[in-house]
Amino acid sequence: MVKFFISILVGTLLYGSVAHAQADTSKVSYTPYELLSSYYKDDFKPFKKGNSYVGLSFSIQDKNLINTERILGKVLNGDNLNYNLLFKGGYYLWNYAMVGLDFNYSQSKFTGRVFVDPDTTQINSISRGYSFTPNFRSSIPLTASE
Repeated sequence: MVKFFISILVGTLLYGSVAHAQADTSKVSYTPYELLSSYYKDDFKPFKKGNSYVGLSFSIQDKNLINTERILGKVLNGDNLNYNLLFKGGYYLWNYAMVGLDFNYSQSKFTGRVFVDPDTTQINSISRGYSFTPNFRSSIPLTASE
């Protein structure tokens, strides 16, 4: 299932990066400022119908816990490793209205010694999870050039 989602994500990225043919402008010389300002003034339409959105987010947390109070007891010595991957995608069906799907994969791993009255216990735990979340996103332009 994850391989299928990754192949769709890569396909979308490749499709969106196809270069379009441009008119011959070899005789006219523009400065970089003119090119950028004209693009943002005339062609920048990120929230228009037919545009797609792809995003990726990654977070990682690695902690070494020594004499730390927790809900189930006191961690004498332990390592905690958590990470989270979030893939986002969407398509603008109307101007300023996007329908999308988010895929989240996370893992939490703990290894260490925990004091739970009256014993000290060696704990190794790992938990993994994933979720698919559909969403609807509406956008409001704050300026005339969006």
